[in-house]
Amino acid sequence: MKPILRRIAALYLFCASTSALGGGFSVGYNEAWFVYNYPNWLASNPYYYTNPPFNFSSNFGVLPNPAPGTTLSVIDTYFAAMAEGNAKIVRLWLFPGLQGILLDLSKPAGSQTQGLTPDFLNPNKTCGNLNTVLLSAKNHGLTVYLTALNANDMAAAVATPLQAYFVNLLNDSAERIAFKSNVLGPLLSCLNQFNASYPNVVYGLDLINEIEAALNSNYFSASWVGARNFIQDMATFVRSKSPWLRISASAGYSEAVLEITLGLFSGLGLNFYDVHVYADGGQYPGVTWLCNKVLADHVPLILGEYGQKSQIVDDGLQYWTTANFLYGAKTNCFSAALAWKYEDPIQPWLAYFTIPDPINNPNKGTFRPAYYLIQYYGSLN
Repeated sequence: MKPILRRIAALYLFCASTSALGGGFSVGYNEAWFVYNYPNWLASNPYYYTNPPFNFSSNFGVLPNPAPGTTLSVIDTYFAAMAEGNAKIVRLWLFPGLQGILLDLSKPAGSQTQGLTPDFLNPNKTCGNLNTVLLSAKNHGLTVYLTALNANDMAAAVATPLQAYFVNLLNDSAERIAFKSNVLGPLLSCLNQFNASYPNVVYGLDLINEIEAALNSNYFSASWVGARNFIQDMATFVRSKSPWLRISASAGYSEAVLEITLGLFSGLGLNFYDVHVYADGGQYPGVTWLCNKVLADHVPLILGEYGQKSQIVDDGLQYWTTANFLYGAKTNCFSAALAWKYEDPIQPWLAYFTIPDPINNPNKGTFRPAYYLIQYYGSLN
């Protein structure tokens, strides 16, 4: 860290240490997917949403191409660095681009969701590759916040063969029943097995990341009424199969704070709310009203994604953005704050770990100054 940043940090952290509320606050990172492997970081992707659809083999264990005997080197290295930085939570996406899901779009609606790929769910019904990742996180003292569907995939699938599939899935058709039976049910069964052996490793499940993307793309015939129905139905199913598992549905885009404040996520059976905010300087309106709402609902709140808005690599901007987001979260009503993203070669301005050569050497890189700020906040509890 540059000397001037060290001096500024000392002053800021002194203020934080004397002002922050004590206890009950965790820090962590969104990793979501590793390096460039969005559609296939964990499992194969037989039906990616490009037009025509593309079949990706799994890149799990070859992220991107480690030497024999080091097939999990990238995942283990990143988890170790997060833990050394006092992170407690890592958020991972299960089905980006419908990774790990077997589809047959030649069949009629209601029977297109066939199940999970064998690399995602082993024939003996254990969690396959996911089990390996969860064990790695456990060994590094991390809890894992899992995300199922991603509504941004639905926005990207407009005008592709998957658009009709997503319409059916979201709008209470037989396809949603097939998805619950053939994908969500087997996932929950293997998570139940894992939790029985290793409790408290799975932090929770985000049913759908930023459902606003699907709303903005006109997927729901009844707008927020349809969106709330989808969330509530999925939450009820999860609760019936895995009563131990905490459930959320993350709110994103520019109105996320207002949406939770207005109660659009209330009364749906969620165990915690998850709001995503991007703002230069880490300051945004509506926090007081937001906290009044979640306290009235008696539902915990996390800052599930945060980061700067400007697309420029600027250590000072990232540092002060992170500082204000963390200070504001800890001194208000948030129980956790997860930075986006631990590493991000696609959007490097958001990365906390910079990789000069993400293709040939994704393990090697440097921490940006804001990493050490997260490390400090993680040391307070």
